Amino acid sequence: EDALRASTPQPAPAAAPAGASSADAAADPASGQRSRVASLSFSWDKSTAAAVFERGGYLWVVFDRYQELDMRLLRRLGAGVVYHMEQRESRTNTIVRMIVEDGYHPSVRREGLLWIVDLMRQPYRPRTPIAVTPQPSSPVGPRLYLPVTEAGKAMVLLDPEVGDRFLVVPVVPLGNGVYPGHAYPDAVLPVTVQGVVVEPRTNRISITSTRNGVEVVSEGGMIFSPDTAQLQAMATIGSDVELEKVLDIGGWMRGPEEEFLDNKQMLQLAVANAPASRRNPARLELARFFFAHGYAAETLGILRAVEADAPDMANTSAFHALRGAANYLMGRYDEAVADMSHPSLLGIQEATFWRSAAQAQLGDPALQALTLRDTGGAISNYPRRVKVPLAIVAASAAVEAADDLAASNFLTAARIDENTPHEQAALAYIEGRQAVGIGNYTQALELWGDVADSDDRYYRALASRDRLELLHKLEELSRADLIKGLERLRFAWRGGEFEFNLLMRLGDLYTQTGDHGEALRVWQQASTYFRDEVRMAEAGQRMRDTFRALYRDGVADSMPPVRAIALFDEFRHLTPDGPDGDEMIRRLADRLVSMDLLQQAAVLLERQVKHRLSGLDRSRVGARLGLVYLLDRQPDKAVETLMATKDGGMTDALDRQRRHLMARSLADMDRLGDAMALLAEDTSRDAHLLRAEIQWGKQDWAGAATALEAVIPEADRSLVLAGEEARLVLDWATALTLAQDEAGVRTLRRRYADAMNRTPLARAFDLITAPPEQGLIDYRTVADRIKQAEDFRAFLTAYRDRLRTDGLSAIN
Repeated sequence: EDALRASTPQPAPAAAPAGASSADAAADPASGQRSRVASLSFSWDKSTAAAVFERGGYLWVVFDRYQELDMRLLRRLGAGVVYHMEQRESRTNTIVRMIVEDGYHPSVRREGLLWIVDLMRQPYRPRTPIAVTPQPSSPVGPRLYLPVTEAGKAMVLLDPEVGDRFLVVPVVPLGNGVYPGHAYPDAVLPVTVQGVVVEPRTNRISITSTRNGVEVVSEGGMIFSPDTAQLQAMATIGSDVELEKVLDIGGWMRGPEEEFLDNKQMLQLAVANAPASRRNPARLELARFFFAHGYAAETLGILRAVEADAPDMANTSAFHALRGAANYLMGRYDEAVADMSHPSLLGIQEATFWRSAAQAQLGDPALQALTLRDTGGAISNYPRRVKVPLAIVAASAAVEAADDLAASNFLTAARIDENTPHEQAALAYIEGRQAVGIGNYTQALELWGDVADSDDRYYRALASRDRLELLHKLEELSRADLIKGLERLRFAWRGGEFEFNLLMRLGDLYTQTGDHGEALRVWQQASTYFRDEVRMAEAGQRMRDTFRALYRDGVADSMPPVRAIALFDEFRHLTPDGPDGDEMIRRLADRLVSMDLLQQAAVLLERQVKHRLSGLDRSRVGARLGLVYLLDRQPDKAVETLMATKDGGMTDALDRQRRHLMARSLADMDRLGDAMALLAEDTSRDAHLLRAEIQWGKQDWAGAATALEAVIPEADRSLVLAGEEARLVLDWATALTLAQDEAGVRTLRRRYADAMNRTPLARAFDLITAPPEQGLIDYRTVADRIKQAEDFRAFLTAYRDRLRTDGLSAIN
């Protein structure tokens, strides 16, 4: 609903309820008496631009959105100050016109989305004046420019009293209006409290508003008053320096296209017949002629001859300006920047425009947008074949920098009746980007849809890509469908920024979906296709970051292990040198071993041992690799690895571990004597377990029993046997039984029966150690019934348990 109230204005007023009214007083500055004050509030549910001004004896309040007002309430609230009030008919705007007490003028304030118009005896002027700047040399010709942000839509209003039409632009910034008033031959801009009013004096006037300012133009160019023209004669867009022109392209054409051949022959004859002293100036004239008609390659060829024959001439501003412009038209933007940066061209804004246009083509056009805007007047009189492409580049840069007004100006400069299909596609594409910038997504989709259906391959690709991205942003296209759409554009336009950016974007999207392998493949293609240093570095860094996230930060832990190792192998060249790379391999090897993928783990560790490590680290990882080979029943490879990674600087613990692994490997190769010899002086627990395994393997049951006795704790009434210890007691009993050591079995039963009865192996222990009076033991039957006679692997079992809980790298 409309909120209208009357209240006394305060420095920080509080909004009264909608419909509230009051009759308060304010001091009359002339008489010192208190006078009436009326405050009218207009509430909105979204940000709204306003214009408040006086015209023809009426006060106008205009908003760029529509709502139907309660005029009876409005008139009641204005009683005593407002004598007449009406809402003008409009479908899109709210327009209120009123007659107020003589000497009363408006001011505006705002609370949130609530606009408040205070009527009191006060000066008629805005709080913040908007500068009105005549610009004789803008890209669209002479114009008036008012720099105000968040300008609303321009509207044409009819004044029923005066009987004319005038233009109004409401603005959002509070208290921004025109002061003082400005009068020109083509238009008058009167004083306003809020917003902009333009009173045309011809029917050629039009007005455009953007996020950055308001532009007033006239068909054929604005005409300024003599005084203003004199003051602005040295002005350019945003500059106080006159544009010094070094490229008189129109004059260099020497007439229309129909006279091209005649003029060319004349200039060529002039070069041929000129004396030596005049030959190079004649060549320069011919080069300028070719350039003006679009023959950039011929221009550069002639200039090379001039440079070789007259080095002094080649060092002039005329030479470098012409060669820079020709290089630009040939797409040699680096050379164009170099030429237009020659010291002889410093301070010449026409050269600055060309240099900025070339730099915009090389990348990051938004950085060049301000310079292009400030020097854009240089192209206003260029022939269309030069002006249109330059204006398109400048418009694109302005859109990139969110400078809507400059973009609109350059688009206007580029739009002519004779635009080629390529130029039409470019203009529509840029207009679509501009529409996105102001939130008009529907218009952008329509424009890009038209371009996507056009025959221009380049802009068709750009528009199709941006349309897909916008649909995804609006949640009208899923990420999967976005990827499919972008994949179809992979070969729409090869090379350049389009393909590189498309590949980089696809990589990002694949990463977001968890398809890190496809992301790495796409980025690898980008780094392969684009060999320039900057792009290779960007794609390579993206690959390295993703590879690190996968294998250093644990992202690959969520992948199936076979897929994780396959992806690692495919991109192992990304493994960094040093500790980071070693940590990646460690984590992956741990995971592979935990999943019993021993062969894959062995390949990974073998490559690390051979190519990455040395010294103590090599010996340590070599022990891990030896264990993996042992678990994979490849003792010969375990022995080979342990021999190859031996190092003199090993710690005692590492040396002992490697000796145990070597002994176990030799035993598995039936080299039992060599294995036992390695353990001769070793009294560690692992050595005893290894002896037990080796003796067990050759069915030396008494020897196995002796080795097992050394690792089992002494028995007492409080002894509690853990799972592994209970198993070893059972193995000891089995060895004694198979050795037919009945006395040893009786002793073992007496000492350990109570502790074993408290374990899951109690029944097996009781069976094996049962006294003879309960029946003779058939040793062959016992051997058939108990699996530990075949499966005894105490040494490797201990390692398997550790690998299951702690990982391979935890063993040393």
